[in-house]
Parts: sequence; structure tokens; C-alpha cells
Amino acid sequence: MSQLLWFLFLTAVAACMRYVGPTLGYLLASYTLKQYINADVTPNFGLDDSRWIGAWHLGWIPLAVVEFIMAIAMAFFPRTLPREAIRRQNSQIYSKPKKHTSINDFVKTVKRLLNNRILMFNTFSTTFYMFGLMGYWLFMPKYIETQFRKTASDASVITGTVGLACTAIGIISSGAIVSRLKPRPKYLAFWNLVTEAIDVLGTIMFAFIGCQKDDMHGSVGLDGSWLLNSTCNSQCACSPTIPYTPVCSEDGSQMYFSACHAGCLESGYINGSKVFQNCSCVPGSGVATPGPCPVDCATQFYIFLALLSFMKFLSSTGRAGNTIIQYRSVAPEDKSVSIAFTEISLCAITFIP
Repeated sequence: MSQLLWFLFLTAVAACMRYVGPTLGYLLASYTLKQYINADVTPNFGLDDSRWIGAWHLGWIPLAVVEFIMAIAMAFFPRTLPREAIRRQNSQIYSKPKKHTSINDFVKTVKRLLNNRILMFNTFSTTFYMFGLMGYWLFMPKYIETQFRKTASDASVITGTVGLACTAIGIISSGAIVSRLKPRPKYLAFWNLVTEAIDVLGTIMFAFIGCQKDDMHGSVGLDGSWLLNSTCNSQCACSPTIPYTPVCSEDGSQMYFSACHAGCLESGYINGSKVFQNCSCVPGSGVATPGPCPVDCATQFYIFLALLSFMKFLSSTGRAGNTIIQYRSVAPEDKSVSIAFTEISLCAITFIP
């Protein structure tokens, strides 16, 4: 593998890990929150009780170990790469005596960056694009689960595999094209504009793709909201904080938000499969099965996956150009501060909220 392809491969891996990290974090949080906060106490209530407090602090232990190991590995990273050291030795720029920086120099650098319109527009374009994309991507598994009647595990796998694979392919291909053709910065900026515009249009198209079967039990309230509680499940006093755990009537014609909303009073097993029995809202046998009712919308789901894959691939092709614009628009001595400014902008406006 050539050095160029190896560099592009590592770039794709680094970009993919930025998506894998939050996924692993959610899995770790899910596990720790299932453990009671006091290990010496065995509570007489379960996870669904409002009194349950998970051991959220346990997640910091493995994270601290991983961070410590990574810190040791990064400590061995050289201050200057071998090729860069040779280039500096052969350059007259670095033959001059090194200046001692001060607070005033830092202030001047910040002023130069703030007056750099190309850098500012590029930074805030990326920031606000990620701001709009973050919520959509975080709730994508739940969207797939509810809209296309997929299980939570299937939704997570689909979101992760499609996003990571298409993002990696997009970064590798765009990096190879940019390295070979060496387009001018204005063309790279125009391409970023095109990809973001197409991404917005694709997101709007999601509103018209999905399973249209409306079989959720309930009624429309005066304010237009969907009321899940009715007379048949009034004896269950279903709390509004009950998570979405759908059940389906035995004949597959009616879906309920949860077993409580179906009015189920008992649960058991029939032929090794769990069922809910004595459900007052289920006509006929009064039996409901866990999970959403089956619905035939495979075509819509494949169209959704194809559009999602195309959007992830297309949006990732702007990564290389975005980075090149940032590096070319600032002086060499200001590059490190410009990177820090971009990261601060992303964290303050996008990631923290």
C-alpha cells in the first residue's frame, strides 16, 4: 500500500472512531445505569421505578484506564516527524532564530484569525452544519425503530454500519481525488456547499419515506395530540414516563404503546415465547405479543437505506476539502491556534448543547 493510500486509510479510521466513540459510550452508560448506585444494597424495586438510581459513576473507571493508556502512548509521539525535521533543516524559514512567544503574540494571533473571513466562514459553516446534524444522527436508531418497526439492536447495527462504512468510503475516495487533481480552494468550497445543500434536501425527503400503516391504539385529543390512555386501560394507570415498548395483538391488527396501555394484567410463556395475557384493550383472546406488529414496508426501508448511504457518502466527501481550506487560509504559525478555535467552536455550539 502506497503512503498516500495508507494516510487516507488512517484518516478514514480516525473519522470513523469519532462515531464509534459515542456508540461505545452509550453502551457503557446503558450497562452502568442498570447497576444500582449502592452496591451494598439490594433494592426491592426494579429499573422501571422512579426511585432507581443507576451507578453512573462506574463508567469513569474504564474510561480513566483507557485515557491513561492512550496518554502513555501519545507521550512517545515525537515532537517533529522525521520528514518534517528534514524539511525544516533544508528551509531557510527555520534557519532564523526561534522567537519567544508571549501573551501579546497570542492576542495578535487571535485577532488575525478573527479577521480571516475565509477561516471564520469555513469554521462556522462546519459548526452549524454539525449542529443540525447531531440531533438527527443521535436519534436515528430510535427513528428507524419506530418508523420501520425494527428492533433496537437492529436499528443500532443499521445506523452504525451504514454510517461508518459510507463515511469511510467517502473520506478515502475524496482524499484520493483531491490529492490527484489538486483543485483550487474555491472549487473545494463550492463542493462543500453542494454537498450540504443535497444533504438538507435528502433529510427533508425522509419525511416522505416510511411505513404508513397507522395501527397504534389511541385517539386524537382536542389539541391534536395522540392520547394513549383510554377507558379500557384506565385500571392500569399508565404513567406518561413509560418507555416505548410496543406490543401487538395476537391477530396482528392492533399495536399498543406498551403492555400497560394494552391493559395487560398478566404475562406468561406459550411454546417458549413470552406473551401478555388478560389484556382488556385487546379484543378477542386478550393476548398480546412483545414487539411491534409486522408490516410489509421492505421497499420503503431499502429506499431509506439507499438515500441514507448516499447522504453519508456525499457529506463525507467534503471533509478533505474542508481541512485543506482551513490549513491554506491561515499562516503556518497560526495553524495550531486555528485548529483549537475550530474545536472550541464545535464543542461550545454543537457538542455541549
